[in-house]
Amino acid sequence: MKRAAIIIGVNKTGDLPELHDAVQGALLMEAWARAQNMHAVHVFTDTKKPVQIHEIKSVIRDLIQARNIAQLVVYFAGHGINKERNEYWLLSGAPDDPQEAVNVAGSMALATTCGIPHIVLISDACRTAPEGIRAQSVRGSEIFPNREEEEVPVDVFYACQLGRPSHEVKDPNVTSAEFSALYTNELVPALHGRHGQIVEWKQVGNKNVGRIHLRPLRDFMSSAVAGRLQHLKLQTKVIQVPVARIISDPPSWISEFSIAAIDGGMGALQSLRPSLKPPPKTTADLNSDLLHGVLTGGTGQLSSDMASTRRSGIVGAEALMDSVGRIFPSFGPTHHETGCGFKIRGSRIIAAHSRRAEFDFPDWETPQGETLRVTSEIEPGENFLLVFEQGTGVLLPAIPDFITALTIEDGELVDVAYEPSDNRPQRWKGYAERMEEFRALRAIASASMAQGAFRLEGNNVNEVAKRIRHAQGVDPSLALYAAYGYHDLQRFDLIRDIRDAMRSDLGAPLFDVALLSKSLNGTTVGANTQILGAVPLLSQGWALLSAYKVALPETLLALQDDLLPSLWTMFSERGVERVLYAIRSGDIK
Repeated sequence: MKRAAIIIGVNKTGDLPELHDAVQGALLMEAWARAQNMHAVHVFTDTKKPVQIHEIKSVIRDLIQARNIAQLVVYFAGHGINKERNEYWLLSGAPDDPQEAVNVAGSMALATTCGIPHIVLISDACRTAPEGIRAQSVRGSEIFPNREEEEVPVDVFYACQLGRPSHEVKDPNVTSAEFSALYTNELVPALHGRHGQIVEWKQVGNKNVGRIHLRPLRDFMSSAVAGRLQHLKLQTKVIQVPVARIISDPPSWISEFSIAAIDGGMGALQSLRPSLKPPPKTTADLNSDLLHGVLTGGTGQLSSDMASTRRSGIVGAEALMDSVGRIFPSFGPTHHETGCGFKIRGSRIIAAHSRRAEFDFPDWETPQGETLRVTSEIEPGENFLLVFEQGTGVLLPAIPDFITALTIEDGELVDVAYEPSDNRPQRWKGYAERMEEFRALRAIASASMAQGAFRLEGNNVNEVAKRIRHAQGVDPSLALYAAYGYHDLQRFDLIRDIRDAMRSDLGAPLFDVALLSKSLNGTTVGANTQILGAVPLLSQGWALLSAYKVALPETLLALQDDLLPSLWTMFSERGVERVLYAIRSGDIK
């Protein structure tokens, strides 16, 4: 098959501290790609001139237009940032030019339907928090064109684990000083076949051909990098665990070679045959274990699994369990007599705004500002701007028959639960029968997504899908978390199932479910769009708007610059003013 590679290495990005090994890592990958006899190898480094986004996009577009490439490998080494729990690769002109970066989530979304049967992305990038490098306004650009071909797998390898913002090192001088092409230096020998335990040999014609498949490579990289890092004393603990999301199955492979191409021949190769050590667990693995425990053993298994997770020694495990433990318990009133409203813990609501709905702040059950009661009919829902005591705010839909529970931790909206009001028997009965299970699953999903570690895989995929089918009418927020998990797996069929069920049961899907199912592609979302919510409810949905060509009303075009670090979308004081203006102008219903 014809294969191609896009190799990017950027040592110097804007006024950030210069890296010293990014270009070298790109050159190592170039040498591997050329040894593979790839049909096309395009290299972009800043050795002689700046690396610009339009050049990369042009080359990828030409490769797609040729319609003869069966696999494309895209590699990046350089400065990377995590914004709204999405990855951005910074090119030479960033962050001064907010478009001179690669929006990785958006690029992956478009790559699935670009027409190339198999795409692999490899990121050897530091993940400095944007607050430390004045990169909050970086929007990035998608490097794949918007096509409507058949959906195909997109696999991605990251040199480091995505951490919750509070766990990240925000000083770019630290991350740049510690950055080296460590990941690439382990990856390239593996791709050349120097580690025989991950090589699969096959007879092709009269030749014995070795191939590297993606899942064995993923496990090897986790073990190899973890082993190397044990000997280093780094401040940036969050970058110590490589992760990968592999969608494709064998016979998909990434590297092929003959025995003669491997130094030392078969004798040396056989000496490398011992089994791989199990890859070190990450918080994503712990998340999968907890999900499996609840799905198979119920909530009785949760406390035991949480205790063992705390003892795991995995970076972030204790914080993950603390968050699950705080989100899991219910709080506040379980109904209003009107059957609809909001409640909050961790902050207070000091003001609320809606275009049409009537509401009040009852204070006979809870202190003023901890509950809000919707007192008018709002079928199928009504958007509310809720302003907190810190001056920040959120925009959430109120849904008839549901009490919306908000959990604030350290100023961040970490969970939103849509739970049926217990004076609405039709919904409450189905919820009450499995309330503990639904709350446990949602708490695990919320806490894991906050750390960038929510992952559905293996038997959990089908089992969660089965539970969601029973939960859609009684726990829409759990269905929303699942939709993001399915999006990572490119299971658009399951997302569309969720969308259709919400349309039938709630009258409209949540904004993010419509977005992830591609129902909003090419549209401008306005007051008449049949969705619940006016903007992405989870912050990571914002990176997909441009990829799917989804536009917001003109009054909200600059709103993305006012997002705060939060799992669920939160706005700064300036953002609150923008949303209020959009409500008053009629752009938000």
